[in-house]
Amino acid sequence: MISALLVLGLSGGLYADLAMKQTQDFLRDPKTMSEAAQSDPKAKKAIQNVQSLSGGNPEVEKTIYDLSAQIFGNFEGKSSDEILKILSEAQKDPKSFYNSLSVDQKKMIREISERIPASKVSSP
Repeated sequence: MISALLVLGLSGGLYADLAMKQTQDFLRDPKTMSEAAQSDPKAKKAIQNVQSLSGGNPEVEKTIYDLSAQIFGNFEGKSSDEILKILSEAQKDPKSFYNSLSVDQKKMIREISERIPASKVSSP
């Protein structure tokens, strides 16, 4: 499911914006995510990663998904090439990606980092 949404989202134009909206809605709906995890191994792995990071805290998980949905909103109106470039660059230079986020998104990241279990925080 999530893979299909992302593929549609990366196809550009009206479909891209619609798919981004659907992806945002998907990230905010635990029931739909749970259903996707049953049929999509990538979705299952992503959900497991969030659960592991959050230490199984549902409030932290919800905040992570809300932040993810907000960040997807940043891609509205962008072409598939632009989105792929942003995501590729984010992997290479996370600090620059972080700096491109809104003040509220940065605040959410700080709040999440304060709430995740200490065992999940890597030392520099």
